[in-house]
Amino acid sequence: NRATQVDPFLRVEITYHDGEQIDIGPDGWTRAIGIILLESLAKENTGVSVQNKILEHFYRGLHKTDSMPPVRTLAARFDSGGVDQGWRSEGAVIPFWYDTQ
Repeated sequence: NRATQVDPFLRVEITYHDGEQIDIGPDGWTRAIGIILLESLAKENTGVSVQNKILEHFYRGLHKTDSMPPVRTLAARFDSGGVDQGWRSEGAVIPFWYDTQ
């Protein structure tokens, strides 16, 4: 509940936005493609230092890796989400994909 929350926190959202067949055949492989959004939120006008530390802690283990088989990820890109309801947003967007049969 953001109305009672006062400390910075991390919000994680996984979004699938595409899929494709990657070989031919009735039992062919498919590829799911999406993004992992790590969003650090803190009260407006408190600076971004704590938010950056939160993102730094989590994004390093997720981007440019295949440490979560079968998921593979690309490099993170960073985005300031602005202010909403008194909370400032700083985010790391990490593209991912995985193949299944």
